[in-house]
Amino acid sequence: MTFIDTNNGSLRFESQAQVVNPPRIETWFWIRESASVTPTAAAFHKAFAQLGHLAELAAARSKQRQGSYSDEWITPEAVYRELEAFFGPWDLDPCVPSDCGQWPWLLGPKTVYALPDSDGLASDPWPGRTIFLNPPYSQVELWMARAMLELARGGRRFLVALLPASVDRGWFEVLGRVATSIAASRGRIRFIDPAQGRTAPRAGSLLLCFHGPDLGLAIDPNETKEGALS
Repeated sequence: MTFIDTNNGSLRFESQAQVVNPPRIETWFWIRESASVTPTAAAFHKAFAQLGHLAELAAARSKQRQGSYSDEWITPEAVYRELEAFFGPWDLDPCVPSDCGQWPWLLGPKTVYALPDSDGLASDPWPGRTIFLNPPYSQVELWMARAMLELARGGRRFLVALLPASVDRGWFEVLGRVATSIAASRGRIRFIDPAQGRTAPRAGSLLLCFHGPDLGLAIDPNETKEGALS
């Protein structure tokens, strides 16, 4: 699936050699609808290296941080279904909560990785072409570094990341250079906090969309990994 600009500046997507108009995406507004050029594998490798460094700094800061602010924001079903209808269906969600049975819509992708059965950071390679990722907020740099490594491998892969609208963070600058499209939420999403129920984070949310280069790699969307929940 690839996004292309129409003459009037609207957005449509191309799937299986057929161009169709997408459904309206109600919860978001586009900041960048589409980039004119797909980033190269070298650009994704550079982002991987930069985010890896930022992840080390973030890990050091987290050891010094105190407080009980939640780190896990589970995507509500309505938001998840909206994104799935617009971008999906998903082949993979590599970062599903360990007790995902409470939220069955998270089991929609063909493959999901959920601790303790499987670790999305350690699983290599990630299967499938269309990937959804909503990482823990304290590990945005680490998870997105892993995502950049997958995109650099080619195979025309498409990844959508649901991230906090922390545009002052170093990871946003790095990801903004290689993101094909960027959208912001209309208000704050009421995510699911396993400990407190429905609650909104301190900031709004961003969707960052990435298209990997076509390097001729064969990525089978029906591939499954040992230990994956499907």
